[in-house]
Parts: sequence; C-alpha cells; structure tokens
Amino acid sequence: MEYFVVVNEYAKNGSAKQIWQTIHSELVTQGVKFTYKKVNENAVEVAKNFTLDLAEREKSKTVILVVGGNGTLVDVLNGIKQAQRFDLPIGLVPAGIENGFAKAIGLSLNPIVALKQVINTTDKIYYTIGTYQETLRNTQGYFLNNFGIGMDAFITSIYNRKKKRKFFRRGFLPFLTSSISAYYNQEPFSTTVRVSDSYKFFKHVYIMNVANHPYFEGDVSLSPQANIKDKKLDLIVTENMNFIRFFMLIVSLYFHKQLNLKSFHRFKDDQIHLTIKSLEFLQIDGEEHGSQYFDIFFKTTSYPFWFNLSSVPFKERRKK
Repeated sequence: MEYFVVVNEYAKNGSAKQIWQTIHSELVTQGVKFTYKKVNENAVEVAKNFTLDLAEREKSKTVILVVGGNGTLVDVLNGIKQAQRFDLPIGLVPAGIENGFAKAIGLSLNPIVALKQVINTTDKIYYTIGTYQETLRNTQGYFLNNFGIGMDAFITSIYNRKKKRKFFRRGFLPFLTSSISAYYNQEPFSTTVRVSDSYKFFKHVYIMNVANHPYFEGDVSLSPQANIKDKKLDLIVTENMNFIRFFMLIVSLYFHKQLNLKSFHRFKDDQIHLTIKSLEFLQIDGEEHGSQYFDIFFKTTSYPFWFNLSSVPFKERRKK
C-alpha cells in the first residue's frame, strides 16, 4: 500500500510535531511508500483535493493516514466525502489530547504501536460513523465521536480553552469546572425528538448529545452504553436541571450512574430527528461551530478504515 499522510503538528498543543518526527523516521526505516502534507485548519480541503486528483487505478492501493487528533481525523473524513468519488480507507496515529475514536475501537495510544496496527493491515475494516443533514441551512456532514447541542457545546468550548494552557492536565477536574461555568451560561431550551416514528417533546433542555461511542471530554462518558459497532446512535437529553439536579448529574457521571436519573433520557436508533427553534451552540467531535436553529436528521453509515488491531499483542497495545 501507499500512504498519503495528513499531519497536524499543532495537535496536542504542538506535541504532535515530535510525534510526527518519530513516525516519519519509522516509516522510512520500515521502507513504507508514503507522501505527506502538513495541515493546520485546512485538512478538509487537503483530503478533498487529494481524493479528487487521485487516479482511478490508484484507489485500491492508497490509504490516507492521519497523524493528529479527533478534529483532524473528522476533517479528513469530511474532505474525502466532499470529493464524492470513492471512500479511501483511513488509518490513524492518535496525536491529540482526547483521541476518543482511537479509544473506542481499541487502537493503541502509543504512536509507534498504533503505526504498527496500521502498516500490518492487509484489508479494510468498517466502523459505524454518524451522518447529519440540517435542512434550515442545507448543510450536511459526518462525525465519528459525538454531536452536541446546548450546554454540551458550552462545556466543550470552555474545556477547549483550558486545553490550550501550558500546564493543562486532562481529567475529571477540568471537566467539572468547565461544566459549572457552562451551567451558569446555558438557558434551557425546548426541542422535539423523533426516534423510531415516536415523538417526544421536552420543554427545559440543557444538554443534547448524539454519540457514536462512550467517550466525551476528559474521559467522561455521557453515553456509557453507546457502541461504535452496533450501527446505532445514542441520543442523550437532560432536562429540568436546577443546581441540585445538575450537581447530582456531575456526581453520577463520575460514577457512571447517570442513566438512573429522572432528568436524564436516553434513546437509541439508527435514525434520529431533532427540531430546536432557539439559537443554541453546537460542537461536532469536540470542534465548536457557533450557534444556530436546528431541523436536523441523523443517520448511521459504515466507512472503511485501515487497522489490524490484533496484529499487536494486547500487552504492547497498552503502552503509553
């Protein structure tokens, strides 16, 4: 196989630059055929143009390898899809702070070990991804991790700013402080949910999250039963939260007991429709997208990736 490597050296607050140097050296040592392109905020365009320019005869022997975090990975996916030619398989060396997709599928977080799981591969493997179509703005796209509206997006925005600090340490504490700040800035909103031809109306919503797997920010799991292999999406709706209920939610998240709360509602399906008539903030796979109204349809589909996870012994996969 020949690899087109999309490298985001700005990932992980710039630490990805050193990771890429290590990966570049290993690719050369292993005699792997590759070219590469460094990106910052243009990964969508780079992946789209590469796919448009690729000769038809080359598609069966080409893999796009991402060295970056969640944002770079989903941008590459959307770029390939925007080209509307063929679904090139994607490999990943996780070089971000959260790396939710890598955790969900069992890809090693050690860059060298993850690279082995990529280059040891001989055939594509398919995983579920989420798609969305927003009719008010006539926009559509794909996500790998989660799609959040309301306080969820506020938390992500505050947490992202924290991640840029020099001595940032990920985990539950920064998530907690981000959540408290978001709670005091989020007004409740109303929404209509359609799942499996059944309609539900909620008047005082704080959090809406459509998840493809359990991992959110700081190893917190909003949707502990979400499963990237079941070809369905998890929808979480939290409503009617005074501060006491909000505090109970945070404590429950820490102990993974949120499904027991009356204010916490969970739905699961391969098709979900949401309508929100107020301006609410949005995040997609941890990237902020401003505020908007929503008339949005979600579905699942499958996409080819380039991993052989079991080609590396389990003990080696757990290396940091």
